[in-house]
Amino acid sequence: MIKKEIAKLFGLAEVKVHQIFWNAAKDDSPMGRVLKQKNGKSTKVMVIDYTFEECDFALSFFSGYNAIMRQVLKENFVFRNGTYLNKREKKKRLPRDVRNFLSLCKLANGKRRVCATCAFLAAKKMDRPGSKDYPYCNLYKCFLTKAHPKRNIYKDRCPAHVFSESEPLIFTEDGLIQEPGKTLGIKNENFTTGKTKKGKPVILLSTIELSVKT
Repeated sequence: MIKKEIAKLFGLAEVKVHQIFWNAAKDDSPMGRVLKQKNGKSTKVMVIDYTFEECDFALSFFSGYNAIMRQVLKENFVFRNGTYLNKREKKKRLPRDVRNFLSLCKLANGKRRVCATCAFLAAKKMDRPGSKDYPYCNLYKCFLTKAHPKRNIYKDRCPAHVFSESEPLIFTEDGLIQEPGKTLGIKNENFTTGKTKKGKPVILLSTIELSVKT
C-alpha cells in the first residue's frame, strides 16, 4: 500500500502521512531501519509500496492510531507484488454492473439468481485468432453475447438457472479475470464450444426474468 492510499483511507493529509513514516523511520529497530531504507525512494512514476506490517508499525507513531483504525487498515489494505507501484501501468476498474453484482452477491451470501452464478455458465473463446474469453451457456450451447434476447449476466437469468458450487465468473473488457472452476462437477475444459455463424444471433428458448430474486 502506498502513502497516498493510506492518507485517503483515513482522511489524512498526504504530507501528514509522510511525516508519520519519517518519524517511524527514526526508531532504532529492525522495522524502523526498513522504513528508513524505503523513505525517499519514490519517484513520479515508481511509488514505493509498503507491507501491512510496515504500515501498521509506522502508523503506531500517529497519536490517533487505535485498534479500530488498525482493523480498518487490515480490511482495506491494498496488497501488491513488488516494491513499487508503477503509475504507468493502466489501472483496471471493474465495470459498474460487476461491482454492483459483487456487492449484492455478498449481501445475499452468494445466492444471486443470475447467469453469473449459474452452473451452466462457462468461459469460452470464439473461433477466431486472439479471441478473449466470453460468457458461454453450456445448456443452450451459445455465447450469451450473441443470444437474443440480450442479457446481462450480472442482472438476468433464464428459468433453467442452477446455482453453481464455484465462484461466479467475472468478465471485463480484457476477458476473464477469475478462472472458472467446475460446472456440475465436471471441469469446464471438458465442454466443447458450439459454433455459430458469424454475426448470427442465437435465439434462446427461454425468456429473461427481469425481476431478479435472491
